[in-house]
Amino acid sequence: MEVPNQVLNSTPLVSVLVTTFRHAGYIEQCLNSILEQQVDFAFELLVGEDESTDGTREVCQRIAAAHPDRVRLFLRSRKEVIKIFGKPTGRANFMHLMRSARGKYVALCEGDDHWIDPKKLQRQVDAMEADPSAAGCYTNAYNETKGERVEFLVPGVNAPKGQVLEERAFLYGLAIPTCTFLFRREWSTEFQHVILPFATGDTPLFTLLLGRGHFIFQPEFTGVRVVHPGGIYSMQGAAHHLQVQLVNIQEQDKLSAYRHHDVIQNRKRFALAKGWREAMEKENLELAAVAWKYLAKDRSILGWSWKQTALAGFRVIFPKGYDRLLQAWSPSARKRSAPVLNARKHSITPRQGVIFAAMARRSVRFPDGRNAFGSGTGSRKVTECVEEFYGIPPVGEEHTDQVFQARGGPRPGIRRSSILAW
Repeated sequence: MEVPNQVLNSTPLVSVLVTTFRHAGYIEQCLNSILEQQVDFAFELLVGEDESTDGTREVCQRIAAAHPDRVRLFLRSRKEVIKIFGKPTGRANFMHLMRSARGKYVALCEGDDHWIDPKKLQRQVDAMEADPSAAGCYTNAYNETKGERVEFLVPGVNAPKGQVLEERAFLYGLAIPTCTFLFRREWSTEFQHVILPFATGDTPLFTLLLGRGHFIFQPEFTGVRVVHPGGIYSMQGAAHHLQVQLVNIQEQDKLSAYRHHDVIQNRKRFALAKGWREAMEKENLELAAVAWKYLAKDRSILGWSWKQTALAGFRVIFPKGYDRLLQAWSPSARKRSAPVLNARKHSITPRQGVIFAAMARRSVRFPDGRNAFGSGTGSRKVTECVEEFYGIPPVGEEHTDQVFQARGGPRPGIRRSSILAW
């Protein structure tokens, strides 16, 4: 619902979009920093308030009432929220504001960020007017955590070499502070459809626009991106960030019509290798599980054999069972124990036992009397009964160096399978 205002009586050159939810401690500074812009053109400020309960809505209503000629306030319901990976996002809010914008140019700033340069909009619009082939314009910014600021864009790391950003350079992984971005609205008309498979909203927008023109980079610091516990993305954790990154990378490849497929693949490999190393160093099993799902499909990224891949998967999916099995099969334990591992004694489930039996080439005995054997490399078949008894279905990729056999011999209808099936 749009609150009645006088903005619609004018024709703005720029529409500034602000999405906000539970930003009570930040939203007033954000809106005032926009309203204080010194410009020689008309602009409208669209605020999408996502039904906060911490006082954010009241602040927005007060400021909108004080500036009815420039602020358009949209009061939204949480029933309309779109979830991604099970987490609520501001996507529906953002898409609605994009449809409601009327300016030739659109500028972005989330409710917990703010601008620090009163000339920001004027300089960006002047640059865009002077370069009709430019699709957008952005500047440097600060990341602020607990009052301490650091540069968002660092030369030689994630900042462009010059004052122009092309599509290929962006796809290498260069960053853009969303709170400083301004773009041509008419070049983003397909955004409502493009955004759907992406995990975030700004990445598809940047990718879409760079397929139509370059971005102008202005090195001035004009905005502050605040990192805080209430942030929708910044505080979600490494596993969520990797998952978002991998989804976005894949969709960027499609949206850019595979023009820079080599760049995209290198980014994917780097992200996965980095994610796995971080997961092992910090013992972050949630992050490891996300990385492993992709690494299992392309073992060449870390140079894994199928056995190493399976062992890594066992470690992240069954961490307690992995630790118990390591103890049970340690050199000292193996000297003391029988060649058959007792599943009940070591609290090993049938599924875990079958998988480990193949990896360790040892046998696991279950309480019901059945055994899972890690057979030699000569056999290349997996009996259907193992799939039936222990829940390991056949999968597309086949690894047949190591196989399972269940006591009683093979059954009719033998199929190949893989220990990566779980």
